[in-house]
Amino acid sequence: MPSLGARIAVAFAALAVLGAIALSATGAGAHSWYPKKCCSGEDCRMVDWIEHLPDGDQLFHAGSISVVVPAEFLRLPSEDSRTHVCVYRIDSGAYRPRCVFVPGAA
Repeated sequence: MPSLGARIAVAFAALAVLGAIALSATGAGAHSWYPKKCCSGEDCRMVDWIEHLPDGDQLFHAGSISVVVPAEFLRLPSEDSRTHVCVYRIDSGAYRPRCVFVPGAA
């Protein structure tokens, strides 16, 4: 019978493998449903929170990115019932929305 230390080492190795699989599946799954016209790599993100601006526009915060989404910007249905934004950068360094996905959009 293996020693307690050997069994603990095997258990930690198994947990590390399962964690790596879960992380890679989550990243791949998140980007798998974005249309190609919206996402070219890692430019689509889940929105952490939304700030409503006085003019009706919204400021989407997604990780380190903040992007103004005009009120009239087309919103597409989200496939996971969460809000997502796909962005591109302009010369000034600011972000602009390419695609927006929201729960319940028609």
